[in-house]
Amino acid sequence: IKTVQGVDDFASMREVVSRRFRRLRDEDEVFPDILLIDGGKGQLNAALDAFKAIGIDPPCLISLAKQEEEIFRPGESESIRLSTHSA
Repeated sequence: IKTVQGVDDFASMREVVSRRFRRLRDEDEVFPDILLIDGGKGQLNAALDAFKAIGIDPPCLISLAKQEEEIFRPGESESIRLSTHSA
């Protein structure tokens, strides 16, 4: 993290996603098919904000909040809850 002062998960997520995907675009590299964000709905929205700010349509994008074992998807208000006993 180069531009964020202190602890700010959302700003850090925006910075990392922006920097990585701007570089992939500028170097004409292939984007990944799916991007898994570490965190919950807030981190997912920060990543979406980053894509919007740099004018890139994101790949398939989901986030995983590990403590509650929840998967969040853009445009979906409800998460998918994984069983803590599931493989």
